[in-house]
Amino acid sequence: MKNRIKSLRIEKGLSQTELSEQIGCTQQSLSKIENGIQVPGVDLAFKIADFFNVTVEFLYGYISKMVNIF
Repeated sequence: MKNRIKSLRIEKGLSQTELSEQIGCTQQSLSKIENGIQVPGVDLAFKIADFFNVTVEFLYGYISKMVNIF
């Protein structure tokens, strides 16, 4: 998950602070998630997936490519 979130964030040109403000978590939490120290809760995982328009399964690595669900 960590590499996928970081890659998506960088693709959008966002800093950790900018993304954390958009999804409602602290920059420190996002940093821990991106570094594999922490796993986001279900609610936060869905917020991240919705923000990037990807599935939660993609974030967790259950599927290997982004799937637009809309």
